[in-house]
Parts: sequence; structure tokens; C-alpha cells
Amino acid sequence: MSSDRDYQLTEEEQKTLNVLKCQLQNLQNLNDRADDALEIVNSSIGQSEEILKKYGNEVDPAQVQQGLLSVTRNIPKLRSWDEIVVEAENNIDSPALMTDILLPEEIQRIEQRVSLLRGEFDAVYRLDKIDWAIVGVAGILATLVDVFLIQMPKHPGFLGGSASEGGPLANWIKERVNSAFSPEEVRKLEKEYWVPYDPSHSGNLEKQVQGLGPGTHRFHSLGHDPILGFIFGVKDILAGTFTAIA
Repeated sequence: MSSDRDYQLTEEEQKTLNVLKCQLQNLQNLNDRADDALEIVNSSIGQSEEILKKYGNEVDPAQVQQGLLSVTRNIPKLRSWDEIVVEAENNIDSPALMTDILLPEEIQRIEQRVSLLRGEFDAVYRLDKIDWAIVGVAGILATLVDVFLIQMPKHPGFLGGSASEGGPLANWIKERVNSAFSPEEVRKLEKEYWVPYDPSHSGNLEKQVQGLGPGTHRFHSLGHDPILGFIFGVKDILAGTFTAIA
């Protein structure tokens, strides 16, 4: 069955399969023993009838039914699930698979049903041409905005690199913030509303990041990456962590 290959069973699911396999084996053994016992009983009844007829006695079926022994059923003692699992694992030759429990026809019907459900799910949530067009346009527009408007904020140059004049939008926002708040207010806001993925040094970090500083923290922080930032930046904000390249 495909689920045995594609789906990793949990420990409890494997235990359940083992118990089912053991019970199926026990049931098959009981059926075989019952068939053998029934054959012996029928043979004995036939021989007894022949003997009675030989001596001129006819067998009354009603008397035969009345003469059957009454069997007293003993209710088995209830056992814990752990005891049943241990017994099952000791009485099976290998860990149970779905193919040990279900018939090939049943497996085929289940796989067809699962395939149908997957097809219905994909039909509803599969991205169509319009969805892909929206994704592409959004990505292109975001790139253009970043390149022509935002860019890296204005700086004199990092690690011997060339200086950057910054993007018009980034510079405008920076100027508006600087004109609206005093340096003391800016520092207070930065302290109270800090971004987890944007530390400028290792002072408050549990683990030191070699080389982390005000001029290099953007290169260390994955939250600043234009692409990886969508993953690690969001994760760090939600978890209050800092993911960096040491």
C-alpha cells in the first residue's frame, strides 16, 4: 500500500497494527481449529448414526439437539493495552503493515478515494494563471520599489565598500523621523520598540556573534536579507529571536 511507503507510522499506530495482525492470526488459527473440530464431530456423528442404524435404532434429530452438551462461557479477564501489545509483538514474525490487515481490493478502494480527495483539494487550491500573474507582478513591483525608492539607507560605506546615497523613499522617511523626534526620543523609541533581528552588537545576546557591529549587522542578520528576510525576519519577530550568520 502506498501509505506504507509514503507515510511514516507513529509508534502508537505501529502498535495498533501489530495488535490487529496478531488478532487476525489468532482468528485464522481458531477458524482452522474449529473447521478441524467440526469435521471430526461430523465424522463421529456419522459413525454413531451408522452404528445405531445397524442395530435397528433410528436417530431423532430433536433428541440429538436436546442431547447436545451445554457450554459454559468463561468471560476472559480484561487486560491492559500494554499487555496486549507485548503479547502481539511476541507472537508476530515481523512488524505489521497495512497489507497484513487489509485485502488488496480494500487497499485499492482506499487509494482511489484518497486520490479523488487530493484531486478535489488541488482543484480548489491550485494556483491558476491569474494567481501566478499576481505573484509575478507583485515580485517585480517590489523589486522596482526596493531598487529605485528604498535601497540601503544612506551610509558612508561598510568594510571598505563604496558609500550609498540611499533611496529617495528611505531618505525621506529618515529625514521625517529625525525632524519629528529629537535624538533622545529616537533612542527611547529604539529601546522600547526594538526589532529582534536587528541588534547592532552582541552585548544582549545569549550567544556572541563574531564581528557583529553597527556597520556589519545587516550582513550578519538573515532578517535583513531581501528574500530570506520574509522567512527568518518574520520568525524572529514572532519568536523574539535573532538568526545570524556567525
